[in-house]
Amino acid sequence: MTVVIIGDIETYKEHQLVRRAVEERGVETVSVDVTEWPGDTPVEHAVGSGNCVFGEPIRFDDVTGVFSMVQTVFSPLDTHYDWFDEKSERAAYTQRREWKQLFWSLMATFEEHGAKTPTPPRDHYWTFHRPLMLERYDDEGVPVPDSTFTNDPDRVEAFVENHSKAVVQPVNGGRGLELIRPSDLTPDRLRKLAGAPIKLQEYVPGDDTRGFVVDGEFAGMVRYDYEGDAFSFQQPSVDYSDVESVALSPDPDLRDTVVRAGELAPSEYAAVDVRLTDDGEFTVLESNTPGRFAAHDLAGSTDVAGRIAEYLVESSA
Repeated sequence: MTVVIIGDIETYKEHQLVRRAVEERGVETVSVDVTEWPGDTPVEHAVGSGNCVFGEPIRFDDVTGVFSMVQTVFSPLDTHYDWFDEKSERAAYTQRREWKQLFWSLMATFEEHGAKTPTPPRDHYWTFHRPLMLERYDDEGVPVPDSTFTNDPDRVEAFVENHSKAVVQPVNGGRGLELIRPSDLTPDRLRKLAGAPIKLQEYVPGDDTRGFVVDGEFAGMVRYDYEGDAFSFQQPSVDYSDVESVALSPDPDLRDTVVRAGELAPSEYAAVDVRLTDDGEFTVLESNTPGRFAAHDLAGSTDVAGRIAEYLVESSA
């Protein structure tokens, strides 16, 4: 019985936390730190051999679980590899792509041979398809903000006028969101907004919170606390190092909604982002597969790693 941990293990501490939690349950782990490749240690998969090689052979049938923060496996944002200094940009990006495609495929191959994984690569698409995500949530009755994805300046202007203020963000979310009002929509600003599609959402009051779902079960929830007047911790003016994690005990309706949103996501692990007001009103903004949790676990607000380890170990028994 072996659980394999794959990713940028040093930078993304989720890997370390899950590895420790699995080992505390008496199960062996094998760590595959992608930052060690390319290097002198070989990687290989001979089809039909029953194993793959990450320096040493790992038999597929011995692996009962795999955990990865798949976005860390040769991420498109990583350009620190030596070959980016040694080759043309096109060749460097192609080389990184080939490494990622092999590692992602081998992760899926473990699963094909019976290993359980809460974060399979094939389900990572969810994070990059926000329009689909919000459409599915809306269809299933999960409360989401009024949202539109557009590069039509007339639609942008009408939307902001209708809601008095709205949040502008890249299509697939992330840091850098901005709150805009009708007075902000000068002709020049509208021209710039028309340059590419954007995600436009009604402004939803409340605190930024995140709930966690593992294997269809609630696995904790936190609120992000920080100083200042920013309406969200994801605004550029907020320093992540100043954001604190506070454990939440949601009421049954919110708890059930977080679980439902997690269940509608494609993987067994999901982080669900929610805006929550003081009087208990809430709106689901999005979910992430996988979403990060290490800061909350390390703060003692959650034990997501433990819940993931339980899932991996129970599946292995």
